[in-house]
Amino acid sequence: MKSIINLNTDLDFTKAPLFFGGDLSLQRYDKFRYEKIFNMFKQHISYFWRPEEINLSKDKSDFQSLTEHEKFIFTKNLGYQILLDSVQSRGISNLLEDCSNQEVELFAKTWEFFETIHSYSYTYIIKNIYSNPSEVFDTILKDEEIVKRTTSVTHYYDELINSLSDESEHDKKKKLYLTLVSINILEGIRFYVSFACSYCFAQNKKMEGNAKIISLINRDENLHMGFTSFLLKTLKDKLWNVYHACDASKFMERLSNLQAWAVSQALPEPILTKILNLSAKTSQFTTAYSFPTAHRTSNMLDRLMNYQDHILVSMKYFHGSQDSANLALRSMAILWNFHPFGRRSQKNSTDTVSPFEKLNGFSYHPNWLRNFLISSSINGRGGGNFRKHTMR
Repeated sequence: MKSIINLNTDLDFTKAPLFFGGDLSLQRYDKFRYEKIFNMFKQHISYFWRPEEINLSKDKSDFQSLTEHEKFIFTKNLGYQILLDSVQSRGISNLLEDCSNQEVELFAKTWEFFETIHSYSYTYIIKNIYSNPSEVFDTILKDEEIVKRTTSVTHYYDELINSLSDESEHDKKKKLYLTLVSINILEGIRFYVSFACSYCFAQNKKMEGNAKIISLINRDENLHMGFTSFLLKTLKDKLWNVYHACDASKFMERLSNLQAWAVSQALPEPILTKILNLSAKTSQFTTAYSFPTAHRTSNMLDRLMNYQDHILVSMKYFHGSQDSANLALRSMAILWNFHPFGRRSQKNSTDTVSPFEKLNGFSYHPNWLRNFLISSSINGRGGGNFRKHTMR
């Protein structure tokens, strides 16, 4: 059973998870678990503004001079912005339903207030530009394209709102996570596309007052996107931290902490399963610490293996023999040894051109192909005093 406030005196709010950690207690902001979120809050309240600060008298005359196509684009874009901010100004409170971190609560409440300012600003724009504001408002929900683009994001909100009381916490966590992702898309993609349209008019010296208001909204949305990105990146930061352990024991300790954290957080099943599977393979991962000079990721090896796989598939090695596959891989390896490094590698190592030259410290010819032909012609037999060489 939920309570408006947690009166448990033993509660350590600095260790509370972001969500699903129980009811919030005393509102105090002298200690934090995520001080970065609190700093975002302070930055946000310093942004306070009112749409009346912007004079739209020129915009009204500008609008009358627009072509019919320009009026259509401006009005539809404004309608799209109105609907999106109507969603956000009401939807954020739903994130607080299972919030258990006071910094998240503080920022979210401020965020919701600013979204209301945005919605009011659009009304201010319409009342100062259009002779009949109702003609604009009454057509927004009737426009199938505007509604379609909005619902592609908002249906995750709807699923979260309609979560059943007896629904498992795991299912709620999944819905909350997907809602945060959809909010991030809305704040960072949907809004920015519409902002670009508003700025385009201002670049042509039209509707500049409207663009000034949009720039203030844009500044707020940038901070909102930073907030949701921080929440989503928390998992990534904790996961990557495991791989930076200095030895095997530290690795196992961090992996154990990651597993405990993952179980207590609002993670969808696929991500939680990945982390649990990772924890089950601890002994396999710690083998890497026996080879301190080895690469911690497989990116370099993957690039070679992908190329090898392409070669083998191209020659249909499944229908050939092992000998033919071996010869193909051998020829590929020789080409890799003599083919020049990329420009970035050559810039960092101006003394060598190819892996062969770097390994042996010399080359037979400055042209990589002729160097390859000489080196592969039975160690250069047939004339000249050639030096011995090795290949990887």
